[in-house]
Amino acid sequence: MDSDHEEEDALQACTALVVHDPDSAPPAGELAEQDEEVIRARPRQPARRRINTAPARVLAEYSDDDEDHDLLHCDDEPEEEAELVEEGEKLLGKYDDIVWKLGGMEACQRDQGRWIDEDPKIRWDRVLEAKPELNDTFFLKYFCAFFPYTTLPWWCKEVTQRGRAKYRNLFITRNRDFTPGLFFVFIGNFFYMAQHPGVPRRAYFNETAVFPEVAHNLSRFGLTYTDFEHVIEALELPQYTAGMAAATDNKKLFAPKCGPPLGTPSPDEFVWVRRFIDTWNAWIAWTYISSHILNPDETMIRWLSKYGLPGLMFVRRKPDPLGHELKNVSDALSRIMVWVELQEGKDRDRLKNYVREYGATTAFALRLVDAMNLVGKGKKLIMDSWFGSVKASALLLERGTFLVAIVKTNTKFYPLASLKTLASTIDKKTHSTRAVSMTTDLKLDSGTKQILALYHLGPAGSVLPVVATCGISLRGADRQYDAHQKLSTGERKIEQRVCTQPGVVADYKKHFHIIDDINQQTNQTGRLDEAWKTHYWPHRDLAKFLNISKVNALNAWGFFGDAAEAGVPESERARHFTNGFIRECYANPWLREDPQWVCPAGLEGNDGELRGSLFSPPSHGTRSLIPAEIATPESDVLADDAEQSKPVCFLKGIPGGHAQKCTVSTCKAQCYMYCVTCHDPAGVGAKSGRYAWICGPRTGRECFKEHVTRVAQKGANFTPKRKRVAKLAGDAEELAKAKKQAADTAGALEAASAAAAEAAAALKELLES
Repeated sequence: MDSDHEEEDALQACTALVVHDPDSAPPAGELAEQDEEVIRARPRQPARRRINTAPARVLAEYSDDDEDHDLLHCDDEPEEEAELVEEGEKLLGKYDDIVWKLGGMEACQRDQGRWIDEDPKIRWDRVLEAKPELNDTFFLKYFCAFFPYTTLPWWCKEVTQRGRAKYRNLFITRNRDFTPGLFFVFIGNFFYMAQHPGVPRRAYFNETAVFPEVAHNLSRFGLTYTDFEHVIEALELPQYTAGMAAATDNKKLFAPKCGPPLGTPSPDEFVWVRRFIDTWNAWIAWTYISSHILNPDETMIRWLSKYGLPGLMFVRRKPDPLGHELKNVSDALSRIMVWVELQEGKDRDRLKNYVREYGATTAFALRLVDAMNLVGKGKKLIMDSWFGSVKASALLLERGTFLVAIVKTNTKFYPLASLKTLASTIDKKTHSTRAVSMTTDLKLDSGTKQILALYHLGPAGSVLPVVATCGISLRGADRQYDAHQKLSTGERKIEQRVCTQPGVVADYKKHFHIIDDINQQTNQTGRLDEAWKTHYWPHRDLAKFLNISKVNALNAWGFFGDAAEAGVPESERARHFTNGFIRECYANPWLREDPQWVCPAGLEGNDGELRGSLFSPPSHGTRSLIPAEIATPESDVLADDAEQSKPVCFLKGIPGGHAQKCTVSTCKAQCYMYCVTCHDPAGVGAKSGRYAWICGPRTGRECFKEHVTRVAQKGANFTPKRKRVAKLAGDAEELAKAKKQAADTAGALEAASAAAAEAAAALKELLES
């Protein structure tokens, strides 16, 4: 009876919950002036070119919390920031009093509004307009669909002018200009180096064989080692021209000269990369139509140098915590990154649009809608906890954009306490969705809309507070997850279980991690920043965007069906695409226009068409076996992957198995995968296969990469299974020799015995006679 009364009281207390801000809002203009005075009155610290704090010390200093930190400006001043955001909240006006009531959304508002589900599309007519010959390529055309290649003629001309100003006629061999054709050879070399790590840069251009017994000889493709280094010295990204009018459409950004957009700070600390990022965004908006589901998140550009860069941040939860942060948006269906916003540091980010009125998180969502022209298009944004709030959902709904997000820190106007009280009364084992929900009505010009607040009880005590303006609170697709059970022996066992969930939670779980997946793809398919090894941060940004463009091209090649049509399995697509893309960089349409250009041997078949791919390096799953003739300087033929390489090291999971400690390097983390080739469970002793347990690539660690590299360095006999097999083979050979010797000895003894018997018989006959 007591429990029934408690449940009834809880329901009555939550039936008419009102969340409001009692303070009245001052006029918007007066508030804007006050906020502008507050911001301008802050003493600005001079930007330090050198950071004296080592990365290890920085990690230790900011390891206690999970927030983002600006390392160049660490004076957070929380009181002033809180005051700024609190005054901005009052500008909501009609949303100050929000009434929540029990119930959920049984029908999706987006579907009721007759918004159609759009499929992504590449506008090939715009991609091929400047270079129709790209249509004859298989991989390069996808890369050019996501990289502004139309800017290359005048960009390469600027690089040639800087190079000749420094090196005169020695800039590039035979006094050539740096052309778009040589640009693709240049980036092809870097992608090749990222595919074949562990070799000094000069060794890639040698004609003689070096580790791992391969003559790379990249000089034959158009750039010698000296040319390559000269291009790096002269390479600068395009910049805005001061004093010129700002671009009003995408095509003006592709012109040689253009003024900075309105609101660009002066002096501009990001002048070296700002125009390139704006042009990259404009090019994708020009050539690509995104689907109806978008996923905003963050990406870090790794930075470990002791010299600072503008906007240097430390985000502890990221795989690359120290570096330059980008806010970005990806298409959730095709996994293509479509828009990026530069993060310029705490002080400069405060001056961006909507920040003073609504705070940083909501302001980013509104800038996203404006920059991508999403107003009134019915797109659906799947966001994580940094972006999610009731305020953002209301303002986005007002602009015709729907939101599904979780709420952790931005809980103002959100009925979190009431949802927790309601959730404590449900039975997780019998409840159909394991969730409780409340709704509130918003009166907009387009009609009355609802905001859903839902609290889902996940497995293992996890909770998921959701705010959404589309989706349903009814039961959706069940979630399958791995449960880790600790045994009495100290080991852990994995069991697959099923958890019921609402439709809106299922939708969120399906799409919220797309940017994280793209970041992992970027790191696992060859990191250009590690191959470049530069301490000049604009070059590091360029390497990151080249990597993103290649991953966009890879995902588009897989999504739009060309990979399946070519019969390439999903596990081999990254390697197949990268090698084919490098081949087409070395024989791109711009080079083929030159009558003096000759296609290097091994790049095309007897029929004159580009085919096959470069030999594969030690990577996540395969290692090349290069024939001896490839390593000789007399041969310029490249091996074909299908004929010359085969899988050596690859991982396999253990469904229902026990967790083991990773034994690669000093990791020692728990893992559930092992190298099939190197694992030796049949060996003698407890350590027979112990070092074959390895963390998988999806963990964000590079244990398997280190393992494969070590196998490549020490040869095939390094693997424990092959060592044991070789030892057993040697033992068998020794045993065979011993048996042969014993047989020979037995034969000799038998012959001696026969001879002795014959001698005895002869002696007996002699005595008898």
